[in-house]
Amino acid sequence: PPSLHHLKSLLTLIESYGITPWITFDASVIRGLAYYTGTVFEAFDRKGELRAIAGGGRYDKLLETFGGEATPAAGFGFGDAVIVELLKERGLLPNFDAAGIDVVVFAMREELYGAAVDVA
Repeated sequence: PPSLHHLKSLLTLIESYGITPWITFDASVIRGLAYYTGTVFEAFDRKGELRAIAGGGRYDKLLETFGGEATPAAGFGFGDAVIVELLKERGLLPNFDAAGIDVVVFAMREELYGAAVDVA
């Protein structure tokens, strides 16, 4: 079956990249979104103490669903709350209290660059 061939190819790539010690195959992982069309994954801290830091997978029909061209794709997302907890636990969360920074300004569109610089 194509899915078995894909899985074997993925495991071969994992071995080729030398990251086998970091990978655990778990056939019970299910991502909750219906647009996934292939392999899905979740990433955890090495100690396994936190919930998933990131998750994602293959979604070949997602762009097409929203009117785009049929484009094979893969992606992932991660939650800031889990990353913050991990960094706190490891003593790696930066502390900006002494930096005198109260606000960070991001221009989300090019036409706002000038206004963002003025406010900052």
